[in-house]
Amino acid sequence: MFSRPLIGRLTDRYPAKKVVAYLILASFIPIILVTQNLAVSLPWHLAISVLFFIFVSGRFIPSSTMVAAATQPHLRGRLMAFNSAVQNFASGAASLLAGLILTQQSDGHLANYAWIGVLSCAAGLLAIFLARKIKAIS
Repeated sequence: MFSRPLIGRLTDRYPAKKVVAYLILASFIPIILVTQNLAVSLPWHLAISVLFFIFVSGRFIPSSTMVAAATQPHLRGRLMAFNSAVQNFASGAASLLAGLILTQQSDGHLANYAWIGVLSCAAGLLAIFLARKIKAIS
């Protein structure tokens, strides 16, 4: 309710490729903090979670702007539907991969959780690279 309008204004003011790159890089902080199983108090966990939801969900605003601008107006509906399908598939594939990597030890500790954060950040770097390749045509 508060961060998305701000991210929208930033996307309107600055190139969407730069905004999405900065948001992806900023999302690395809460992603790594969440996946490191830090022994911190509840307020710290809540603060990290807030940052996670701001930056991770905020990435969709400039990325949607870039996708919409990458096609002619009469084809946008098809492209956005395809984009949504790819996002849902990638989300499911990432969850499956994370489930294969993550294991729970007999003491309840989640093993390999940190690797999921590292892989998420690597995927973010790939996304920045791919975003730079998108060309606006409208």
